Amino acid sequence: MTNTLTTIQKFRLWLAERLRPEDGYWALLWAVPIGFAGALATVAFREAIEIAQALIFSRSGDPVEIARHCAWYIRLLVPTAGGVMAGALLWTSSRRVSGIDHPEYMEAITIGDGKIPVSVTLIRSLSALSSIASGSSIGREGPMVQLAALAASLMGRARSWPLVDVRTMVACGAAAGIASAYSAPIASAFFVAEIVLGSVVAERMAPLIISSVVANLTMRMLPGYHPPYMLHAEDAINALGPLDMMMFAALGVVLGLSAPLYLALLQFGKKRISEMGMPYPLALGVGGLCVGIISIILPETLGNGYSVVNDLIRQPAGWSFVTAVLIFKVIATAISTGSGAVGGVFTPTIFVGAALGALYTDLATLLHVDIGQFRVLFVIVGMGAFLGAATQAPLMAILMIFEMTLNYEVMLPLMLCTVVAFVCSRSVVTRPMYDATRRINEKRALADRARRTRVRDILTSTRQTLSSTATVEEAGRLFLSTTVKYIYLLDNAEQLVGCIALSDYNQLVVDGIDMGRQPASLIAHHDIPVLYPDDEIFRALQAFLRHEGERLPVVCRSGKKKFLGVVSKADLLSTIESLV
Repeated sequence: MTNTLTTIQKFRLWLAERLRPEDGYWALLWAVPIGFAGALATVAFREAIEIAQALIFSRSGDPVEIARHCAWYIRLLVPTAGGVMAGALLWTSSRRVSGIDHPEYMEAITIGDGKIPVSVTLIRSLSALSSIASGSSIGREGPMVQLAALAASLMGRARSWPLVDVRTMVACGAAAGIASAYSAPIASAFFVAEIVLGSVVAERMAPLIISSVVANLTMRMLPGYHPPYMLHAEDAINALGPLDMMMFAALGVVLGLSAPLYLALLQFGKKRISEMGMPYPLALGVGGLCVGIISIILPETLGNGYSVVNDLIRQPAGWSFVTAVLIFKVIATAISTGSGAVGGVFTPTIFVGAALGALYTDLATLLHVDIGQFRVLFVIVGMGAFLGAATQAPLMAILMIFEMTLNYEVMLPLMLCTVVAFVCSRSVVTRPMYDATRRINEKRALADRARRTRVRDILTSTRQTLSSTATVEEAGRLFLSTTVKYIYLLDNAEQLVGCIALSDYNQLVVDGIDMGRQPASLIAHHDIPVLYPDDEIFRALQAFLRHEGERLPVVCRSGKKKFLGVVSKADLLSTIESLV
């Protein structure tokens, strides 16, 4: 027994020596249980939705199918009551959030400490459960991912991990939640990397992929697993010609210009409803009532749009029906999200792309462009291209659609259409779908502005110069007439040859040393730090951190070091603040 314990201890020491925290290997190990926990959290929320639906409607399943078997007044009352209950829960959670809490996983990863509040998250998840089970036009993925991230956050808090490691664990939890919801482990890792973390690098991708794969494997082992969107054998796609590819590129332009409009409508709904100043229960109750009214006309507007997308893939629908569902679905989604319902807009966004792809095919047919045989392909490509344009994450969108459909035939037109849509959308969009993406874009814009701002842009002239032949007495008179701490000595060619510090001159006065007629160069420093006109401002900031003065001289980069002026610390900090 003793030998066994000794062997275990030696193995732990050996493992600790090789799996150093700074190398990131521990994150790879922890990604496994995080992926498993994320899948279980997703399954638990999905089962909770079905239980709630069974209690409300005496049956569970797709909201659209449930609504078709309900009387009109049930479609009206249930979303309203569900909205009121969701609002009451949301009001309760808002009273528990402090100024430093970051209840959303994106904020916890990007600007927080990786700690997601437990009670607030659970209450908000119950609010989402109430909205989703009653038919609100929002996605299920939001609370699912949030719960998966919470599980990862709790694991990170169980040990004294560094801040960056806790954030990584929460990111792994989010990736696991998305993989569980959409059966797309690779795209889930890229979603977190592109949208939340803002970069796709090997050190970050490895644990994200592991947690996503583990979550997906866990879901596959559970009963009832199937890919979200299935293409059947009769949907086989023939070879595409150059004209067909041009049509996909044109679809990318349409979707890229439509995505900003869609996002603007969602933002408009939030702004108008928030301006009304209604409390959460009333706002969500009114939102549920509006969705209920719409569902009386078109029950297909209820839920996240998943079943309608599958219907568009499996069998064609008339253009008038698709147009009506699209318009009312966008309105219902804008009302649901605008009223404050907790949920996602990922799946509704996929629905909008699918509907626009179907309508694009119908319009081309009316214009005698024969692409009807590729209708299913245009629907699927529309899903991915519109998602990439709205989220500004084209790589994630391409992988997401490929993994969800498990059809390689879609890749070429999907890549072309998504990239075109992304470029068009980014050229006009002012606010991306996710705030985390907006913050990343702002940081990148700040970095670009900082790189473009040079020392020459904040350079000023100065009177704190003397000739290199000046005396100590002349330097003293200049110190007395100004408030500067340094005087720069220049030769006849205006080259910087030295610098006299006020502290050195004062020390001569205190010590009673008379050097009045002596050359000032005798007390000058000749190894002073300098800046160059083409230096970036952050290089100047680093120089000031090593220099106690309020100003630094600027000279030409050539060997002659011609004196050009000075940069003050105040001007530098003011410039940096204006960039931020």
